Amino acid sequence: MSRLSPLLLTLRRDPRYGELSDAILIERGSLHRGLGRTVILVHGFNNSRRDAKRSFESFTRHLPPLPVKDQLSYLFWPSDFQQREWSSYGLAVERAKECGPRLANFIEGLDSNSIVLIGHSLGSRVILEALRVAPSRVRQRVSVYLLAAAVPTTFLHAGARLEAGVTDAAAKVAFFSSRDCILRWTFPVGQARAHEGWRTEAVGLRGHPIGLWKPGFPDAGLDHSGYWSSHGIANAVARGMQLRAPPFRTRHLSTRTVPHCVRVLARRVIPHRG
Repeated sequence: MSRLSPLLLTLRRDPRYGELSDAILIERGSLHRGLGRTVILVHGFNNSRRDAKRSFESFTRHLPPLPVKDQLSYLFWPSDFQQREWSSYGLAVERAKECGPRLANFIEGLDSNSIVLIGHSLGSRVILEALRVAPSRVRQRVSVYLLAAAVPTTFLHAGARLEAGVTDAAAKVAFFSSRDCILRWTFPVGQARAHEGWRTEAVGLRGHPIGLWKPGFPDAGLDHSGYWSSHGIANAVARGMQLRAPPFRTRHLSTRTVPHCVRVLARRVIPHRG
């Protein structure tokens, strides 16, 4: 086990704002060629490249080291705009939908035995849009972990836009929180601006549709921005990935005889209790 530098992937043309590139580019590092596992983190809405990298680093600090044959990757996409935050949310939804096929093309070309996609907020939409268009043979190698997914639950009902892609996935976990005020109050307004319906509920609010996700994950009790820094979420993902923390090494301390003068002093200073 070792901590290797993550592979940096980007769909950005610029570190802040900017346009979407035609395909995923490698900023730093090189792809592993082999039978390991590829783990890709995807950030959410209104993140500059710098903000996203900080979130990724916070999350990976809580993860046990990956096996050497595995590869950790950070994916940056242009989810930030120069317009005001919520007036640009509709644009960000469209961009997430555009990023999906680009991510699908990328993972289809990987040699990895398995692929783990971990997305936060609107990054979850990028992942699900990728699975929507990816071939079934690729979906079956993918495990999905969604953190506070800003995805309408109705899009995952039987026969809906994103349902088939998720159903084929090897594993699928949705972490949610009923305390998430962004998803409870702001998400429906943003979805209306994106012309995707009114009064829609996000997957990340209550974990619906319940039958679609792996059971056994309770309400996380986090606010919307608390997932990347949560030790509990990182532990749950690590368990799902069957990662083991390295054994805690202790140093053997030799026992030494306490000098007689110290014992005498201790009896005088510390009162005897019967």
